[in-house]
Amino acid sequence: MRQVEATTERLDHVVGNIWVLTRNAVTLTRLCIASPPELGAAITSLADAVRAAGESLATDLTGRDDPGRHASRADTAALQAVRIAAKLLESQPALPLTMIIGQIRATAVDLLRGVDQDDSDVLARVDEAVGLSPPPAEFSDQQEPTSTSGNPDRLSVRWN
Repeated sequence: MRQVEATTERLDHVVGNIWVLTRNAVTLTRLCIASPPELGAAITSLADAVRAAGESLATDLTGRDDPGRHASRADTAALQAVRIAAKLLESQPALPLTMIIGQIRATAVDLLRGVDQDDSDVLARVDEAVGLSPPPAEFSDQQEPTSTSGNPDRLSVRWN
């Protein structure tokens, strides 16, 4: 039951991320900023990831299928969405488009955490998909902040 609660909490973050993404899409449209076709491909891939994550949760609850198979599909689609979106940054897009790209990344992180993947592994893989380099070795032993509220997006943190 705790696993279901943790998954539900993560997927609730995904819903919040989608709302923010949508608000930025409205801004993009309102300002008549052209959206590149690749943005549609990234959003489609992200939607595929959300569907696969939902199927993973449903099959985990019902036991009718292998949830890992659906989680793997979610993983592949989410990382593909991030890769597609990250390439859009090369053209130095307008702020609303940059914010949408950031929300695609945030959604992918929470979605992959929601299908029961290790947090540090998720961050490393999503950062790699964005094109970010891993931190230098001298920083790998440093502690990372963790949330005191159970919500990693809150500013109140303690250091491990």
